[in-house]
Order: sequence, then C-alpha cells, then structure tokens
Amino acid sequence: MIVGGYFLPASAEASGYLSASEIGAVSLGTAGISIIGMKVRKIPLDKKPVIRGHLPFEQSFQRWLGGKGTVQKSNFLDTKFGGFATPLASGIALTLVNVSYPRGSRGKDVSQDMFLFASGALATKGITDIAKGIFARERPFMHLLSDSLTAESRYGHSFLQHSFFSGHTSGAFFSASFLNLRLRETMRRRMTQSEYRSWRWVSSGLLYSWASFVGLSRVQAYKHHPSDVLVGALAGVLISELFFNFGNKANAPNNSSGNNNAPLLLQISVPF
Repeated sequence: MIVGGYFLPASAEASGYLSASEIGAVSLGTAGISIIGMKVRKIPLDKKPVIRGHLPFEQSFQRWLGGKGTVQKSNFLDTKFGGFATPLASGIALTLVNVSYPRGSRGKDVSQDMFLFASGALATKGITDIAKGIFARERPFMHLLSDSLTAESRYGHSFLQHSFFSGHTSGAFFSASFLNLRLRETMRRRMTQSEYRSWRWVSSGLLYSWASFVGLSRVQAYKHHPSDVLVGALAGVLISELFFNFGNKANAPNNSSGNNNAPLLLQISVPF
C-alpha cells in the first residue's frame, strides 16, 4: 500500500491528491484491520455461534437454488482463485480506465486509484475476517448433512464456522462498486448530460450482475446462507464508497471542461 502511494505528491492542497500523512494513515489503518482480522478469524473449538441455523425461508431458497447439498458440492467460483478473480479483473480494468482517461496526471491517477483500491480490498478482507471470527456462524451444509466429521477433516474446524459473512461476496461487491464509481465519474467528465443519462446504467448493470452471480454461487455451493451474501454485498459497497471518497479531492470534476454538462446532482458519488 505504501509503495502504491510512493508516486503521489506530498502536498494535498496544492495538487488535489492524497498527502503523505493521509497515505500513511490509510496504510496503517488498513494494516491494523488486516492483522486483527487474521487473529480473530481463528475460532476456538469451544466457541458457540452467535447466529445459529437458518433464518426464515433461507433453507428453502438454498435448496431451490442449489438442489441437494453435499460436502463435495462446488462450482468454478468455489475456490480461493474464485475469491480473487473479481478484484484482480477490476484492478486491471481500473488501471485501463485511468490510463485512457486521466483526470490530472496519468501516473498519479493510476497510483492513487490503485493504492485506494488495494487498501480497500485489504480492509474488506480484514473486516470480513473479523465478522467471521465474532459470529462463528456454521456453514449451511453443516445443518443439512450428517457427515460433519468428514467436512471437518477436509476443511478444518474454523472453516466450518466462517459462514457470516461471505468473503467472496464482499470482495466482489467492493471491486465492482469501486470500479463502477470510477467509470461513472469518467462518464460524467467525458459525456454530455443526455449521453450520460443514456449510458449511466450500463456499468452498474454489468458489474453488479456479475457480483450478484458471485454471491449466488456461494449459496448454490452450500458454503453460505443467503443472509451471509446479502450482508457481504452491503459491506463491500459501503467500504468501496469510503475508500473511493478518500480520493475525493482528486476525483472532483473539472468544471472548466466544455464537455462536462452534467448537473451537480449527478456528481454525487453513488453506486447506481
């Protein structure tokens, strides 16, 4: 994170970019959350779940979506790579957007956005780990299957109580939301008001559809309850808003540009 912010100038007021002290604060805060998350996620054998069983209608929805559950049930996103795929792809796309449409200085735009994106992704992981360790909710297949000992030998004890909330989902929604915010900001700069109104839903529709697919895949694979996915999605969106707005000074539209005709209301940072 600190390396990612190395190329940013020291004076925030003079340049509109994060200052060295702001970069340090974000870095330390993110590192602290990550370290706490790694400690808290290790659940003791005698820890009782804070959330037990299914909420109303969760079990019926899961069976409708995923069919019969088994320990071996999986899909192509039910891997560690599946959790990293969306952040990795979003990071590449974010870099391309900043290189193609710089706001101030191309290198500084890329550096700041990637620093905030990487910091936010780590914070999302840390907060998700903290929630998993505190709530210790059991995976849904533990309530539907009798071969819990087989599951524990395959995955390990802590994994079985890491259901709330979904890390795949929080990471996917953080990445999709951060990229969407940057795309919408770029569209407001490059398009007229009428063009923006016609195209503003494209990025939101595509990105949030994919993030939702990631979340539903976790329900289908019986690794998470539907409520785990909903809370993970909300957490990812809120964290993306927070970290995106850390760079608000650099993201402020240049009103001197002749092709920026969007009204002030549209310049509020929203995910949709």
